[in-house]
Amino acid sequence: MAIYFVPQGPLEEALARAKTGEIPLTEFLDELLRSEVLVMSKEEILADGSNFVPLLFESAGYPLIAAFTSFSRTVTQKEMAEYCLSIRGSEFFKRVPTGYGVVLNPGFSAALVILPGSVRDIAEGVLPASVFGEP
Repeated sequence: MAIYFVPQGPLEEALARAKTGEIPLTEFLDELLRSEVLVMSKEEILADGSNFVPLLFESAGYPLIAAFTSFSRTVTQKEMAEYCLSIRGSEFFKRVPTGYGVVLNPGFSAALVILPGSVRDIAEGVLPASVFGEP
């Protein structure tokens, strides 16, 4: 069962509003790219960024890198990955490998799956009209 999601801050407010259709998806994606996201790692991340082993999930046969919209969301996954990297959304999407998607806030009622093709578009500055998959 998903954990109920109470938005904390502008990024999460935008996520909740986009999920209900109150704002266009592109408005949420603009906020996501400007904001810091948290990405968990199974190994300690070194100062040069190496040794990063992301927390992965799967949906529809695609590997998904887990990212979180606030630090408080990461605690639900501490047993699977105890290290955390804070990174601007725009930089994060540029670093997602081809063929990988992203799941924002896995385990929460406002989780959002962004499929691999949409991740590439977002990284290139093309904001797709739809990215939603099933978490």
